[in-house]
Amino acid sequence: MLTPGLFQKLHLARFTENGAYLMDETGAEVLLPRRYVTDSMREGDTVEAFVCFDSEDRPVATTHRPLLTLSQVGPLDVVAVSRIGVFLDWGLPKDLLLPRANYRGELRTGDTVVVALEADRVSGRLVATTKLGAYVSNREIKVCEGDKVEILVAQRSEGGFKVIVNGVNWGMIYDNQLFSPVRIGDRMTGYVGRITELGRIDILTRKEGYDGVREASDRLLEMMEDNGGSLPVCDSSSPETIAQTTGMSKKLFKKALGGLLREGVASVDDGGIRLIKR
Repeated sequence: MLTPGLFQKLHLARFTENGAYLMDETGAEVLLPRRYVTDSMREGDTVEAFVCFDSEDRPVATTHRPLLTLSQVGPLDVVAVSRIGVFLDWGLPKDLLLPRANYRGELRTGDTVVVALEADRVSGRLVATTKLGAYVSNREIKVCEGDKVEILVAQRSEGGFKVIVNGVNWGMIYDNQLFSPVRIGDRMTGYVGRITELGRIDILTRKEGYDGVREASDRLLEMMEDNGGSLPVCDSSSPETIAQTTGMSKKLFKKALGGLLREGVASVDDGGIRLIKR
């Protein structure tokens, strides 16, 4: 069965002036336009192709790989705005429509928006949606506290950002856990700090505990070495200055610096920290 939005293994049935027709196991055919046909293709070959729609909304195949396939969630850039919605660059010649009914607020050209790819219930055409409840939820939590996770920054929220955790769960990074600027669509590594009884997943951008402090101490050493042996911050600096200079919270910075001071590899000097050369 030809399913728009998915890659499928199809048989090359015949060549025409417009390209080649690919056939599925039921005998249904779809055109692979000439620009995707290669000299090595032969009748009877198996071709892995993505089924979508052309500019006249006719089913068509391509061997190019889009940025999203059916039911996948990811960030796409807005390339045009119209009265019916916005158009997104998803890596294929025909841009992907995000209908106005499928998002809230205003989007402008150049914005990045996190969407899922789905088939429109009425027309069957492939469209984008920011309504991600069918694709991301916390009905089944698939992470544990302390886990290292991959996160996608999805939405700005009060006090922080909603993020997608390992592609399946919602999480939250609060502003006080952000030590460098982030944008919608950024992909990052994080750590599960807490899972509440209500199923909320709080995400940290720095590992807590001994391992996290050890990593922070190593980063401080690297930063001092890269900066000529010193940094213009110390434990009396403001949290904002420490975050801007080191990307750490003041709490983590003080713990990391304390370890270096105890080891005798760093000292505090004139409002900054300095490597002790041996």
